[in-house]
Amino acid sequence: MPQNPSDIASPLSSPSPYPTQPSFQSDPSRAEPLRTAPTPAPAQPNSQADPSPAEPLQIVPAQTAPGAIPTPSPLPEPTRSSPSTTIPDPGTKTTQEITQPLPFSTWDVLILITYFVCIITAISKIINNFNDEYTVRLDGDALKQNLAEQDLGDIVSISFNFDKRYEFGKNDKLRQLGINIANKSTTHSIYVDWDYCTMTDFGGRARRVTRLMPGTTLDLFQMQAFSAIAPGTTLKETITAEDVLKRKEPKDDKVSVALALEVDKPLLDFAGLNKSDKKRYTRFVTTIQTLEFFLDVAIRLVGPARSSGDHALIRCKFILQKLPWQAGLPWNPK
Repeated sequence: MPQNPSDIASPLSSPSPYPTQPSFQSDPSRAEPLRTAPTPAPAQPNSQADPSPAEPLQIVPAQTAPGAIPTPSPLPEPTRSSPSTTIPDPGTKTTQEITQPLPFSTWDVLILITYFVCIITAISKIINNFNDEYTVRLDGDALKQNLAEQDLGDIVSISFNFDKRYEFGKNDKLRQLGINIANKSTTHSIYVDWDYCTMTDFGGRARRVTRLMPGTTLDLFQMQAFSAIAPGTTLKETITAEDVLKRKEPKDDKVSVALALEVDKPLLDFAGLNKSDKKRYTRFVTTIQTLEFFLDVAIRLVGPARSSGDHALIRCKFILQKLPWQAGLPWNPK
């Protein structure tokens, strides 16, 4: 029986073709390094086969000898926080989950929306206040053509006085028309028959024309006197429609009814047009379409080769053009 256990023969003590690590004896002053299990030797042809399979290589942790100072293991690096990202399958889009909360709350969003609604409403009202101006002009080409068809181009000339702009509504200043009729001939006299003159509205309704004479009372049931225009002279009158006149309220309590008449409302009814023809009114306000009305002036010519009973009807066409809202700004010229 052998005296030393190291002399005992073992299958693992056979020479190995692979180099082996030298064995170190434990030193009490330092920790023993990691040891690896001995590598099993390949089976020899003449040796007895081991029925059990070879064990895999195992790493045995080093044991610390008594009194030895343990070697501190390296600290792991601190991990940085990053948004959680899900690795998608091939062929899918990468999605990143946002874990940071929103910088504002629901109440902040509601307050912001209310603020913008108030600002937009205020701007809309400002624009509507300036969006009520229009211009009136005479269609000169149509008037020249009408005079040429009646051979009156060298005898009669008609013009009107308009402001540069008007405001439709209660403050509309278009309540009357200033008409100028010039007699350009040297041999004919012109008589204007006001009772035969008519004016239309937006709906084409004919209205009686009334000549306004300041400082006098009017009786609408009586006939109006003719206005004569001598050769080479010009007639200037102010006219309006009969249905816009109203008698003034008596200032004296002793007088029950006033005799004087005054213009009580605008010459053109835009509110009535808005009710009767909403589409036409909307197209006018949006500057898509123009509006028009007509004035028929009845005259008689007295002179060579002219009968005193012959009437000539001259049609005057007026065109209303809506102005953009920027035209109503205070710094724009009126």
